[in-house]
Amino acid sequence: GTLTTIAADRVIIARPEGPLDVRLRDPAKPRPAPTPTAPPSAGVFPPTPGGLGPGLVAVRSGTAATTVKETDNLKFVPASVSVKVGDIVDFTNGGIIPHNVTFPYAGTGSPTMKRGNSFLVKFTSPGTYPYVCTLHFSGMLGTITVR
Repeated sequence: GTLTTIAADRVIIARPEGPLDVRLRDPAKPRPAPTPTAPPSAGVFPPTPGGLGPGLVAVRSGTAATTVKETDNLKFVPASVSVKVGDIVDFTNGGIIPHNVTFPYAGTGSPTMKRGNSFLVKFTSPGTYPYVCTLHFSGMLGTITVR
């Protein structure tokens, strides 16, 4: 589908069979009413200054506490993961279909990832962090819970 609207807690995808409205929220923090912004090009969000947004930052190296695989079945495996503050999660494309990992709450994510590519994210604050593949919204959703 085509990304038509994105806000801190809402993504709407235009599809031939009708729009797909994905609502994401951090239950630990109340949110103001969403304000739609212009969609990014090619489903990739530019990094915000100093990292990926509140509570998480992309890192180039480090030892991952856990790995989340992006699969050809259009799923993240596992979709939900619990980690500690300071832990790194390795998102790895284990198939041949390109994917990305995007944190709509933080407003950014990885570039498009081909087979074998990894994207490391370090979590710096407790909370629940929803993520999605903007190339395959149907089922490619997950959450990272940071204790």
